[in-house]
Amino acid sequence: DGHHVSLSENYNAAINAVTTEKLVLGHTDMVFCKNFFEVLERDMTPENFYIYSTVEPPIYVGHRRPGKNIGYFGENFESFIRDVFENYVSVIQGRPLNLYRGYGFFLAGYKKNFEDVGGFDMLTFNPVFCEDDDICIRIRQKGYHMLVDEHAIAYHFVSLTAREAKKNMTAPEIEANRKFARKWGFEA
Repeated sequence: DGHHVSLSENYNAAINAVTTEKLVLGHTDMVFCKNFFEVLERDMTPENFYIYSTVEPPIYVGHRRPGKNIGYFGENFESFIRDVFENYVSVIQGRPLNLYRGYGFFLAGYKKNFEDVGGFDMLTFNPVFCEDDDICIRIRQKGYHMLVDEHAIAYHFVSLTAREAKKNMTAPEIEANRKFARKWGFEA
């Protein structure tokens, strides 16, 4: 309808619409491995949030975070090489599971826990940027841990929408970082 919403408002609406006990925050520019949801179902407990692993093409190689892997399996849905990606996933899933603490935006967990931390701050971080850092802090403040699940893997094409609008994103990103610093007393 032409009504623009922040990323946080969009995610909060999605969380509110969930009718299941658990949920996964996904992006419109990713493909989940074939047993993604079964892996999370096996690994998840109500005391924690989970960061699923991503494999990304070498676009932002300097931006490191827990659970991020670099690998090329295509630049978009049309060029995605599913069989090679699934072979890669099977090698990772063949290793023993090592859940370790991390942080990040590729979250899965129990709906009640997302509600407990108050969802995303859609008033401060509008239209985008720093909402992921903010929710990670509030998750920790509530006493939850965020565990990286290396066996739950998605291929992330990396900001297909945002890359097209990137020329207009510098000012909002700077402003979001200022808002974050004002809210928390340190930089994101």
